[in-house]
Amino acid sequence: MTLAYCSSTASAAASAHVDLQIALGELEKVLDRLLDAVSGTWSLAADTDWQARAAREFHAQADVWANDAVALTGVGDTARHEARRARDHAGLLAWSCP
Repeated sequence: MTLAYCSSTASAAASAHVDLQIALGELEKVLDRLLDAVSGTWSLAADTDWQARAAREFHAQADVWANDAVALTGVGDTARHEARRARDHAGLLAWSCP
């Protein structure tokens, strides 16, 4: 590997490492907020008087939404795992050149 290539690769990898670290931080915030929203939805649904038809309809829709949102957290966990792997790989490339 030539020094110029190594330097260019290391620079790009270092930049990618920083960008991925920022993306991971933002993804963590999104996942935390999503889980908070799910928790709030379930709490609100549990506190609602289910005697009225509208309340029963709300409860059904809240359950559907909350279950969909929980499924998204699985996708988010996968994205977080892959972003961490990419960040770590970029970090290795950034600091592996002499």
